[in-house]
Amino acid sequence: MTILTLGTDRFVDLHHGHERGDVNPQIMALVSMLGFLFHGTAAWVLYKGRKESINVYAVFLHTFFDLLSTVTTLVASVIIVLTGWQQVDVLFSMLIAVFVLVTGLRLIYQCLQRLRGAAPALPKAARVEKALAQLDHVASVHNVTVSMVDNAPAVGAHIVLKHHCTLAAHDAKCRAAAEQMLQSKFSIAHSVLQIEASAIDGNHQPCGVSGAS
Repeated sequence: MTILTLGTDRFVDLHHGHERGDVNPQIMALVSMLGFLFHGTAAWVLYKGRKESINVYAVFLHTFFDLLSTVTTLVASVIIVLTGWQQVDVLFSMLIAVFVLVTGLRLIYQCLQRLRGAAPALPKAARVEKALAQLDHVASVHNVTVSMVDNAPAVGAHIVLKHHCTLAAHDAKCRAAAEQMLQSKFSIAHSVLQIEASAIDGNHQPCGVSGAS
């Protein structure tokens, strides 16, 4: 905003002849070319990692606008040499300031959006344990953990199956039932479930077969 305010005042003064144009286009061109080399190298390095972190993306944008300013400065110096129009330096500075302002506001908006969606409420481990224990063929559940993995909720648990489920080789079916329940009830798509066999309970019926006669 300061650049826009000062730039507007200087542009008006130059336009009405209240201020003498004292821009040295030769120095502008030399400094802009040196800046282009440094900022261009930095922007190229940061460009490859800009999607990995919002911080890296912000630094990349800062470097990119520095690079853009060196290009506009070089162009402005050429225009001043050819036409003597000093106001072009002010106009380009104000243009870069507008770009930085708009992009900065968009970056802040993206940060706020990520903050709103970065920390979903995780279900209590006790609730998850209780829900798992209520599944058919599950004898007991222990070592339940609920955490964030790659910005998504994940559950880890040891599930002890009833003995007849182990005999019937229904491990995969019981695991799939547990994963489906976690997805439907808690919206958890990532889970690490360790299936364990229980001690012999005297009931050797296959899974899904009732003991009632």
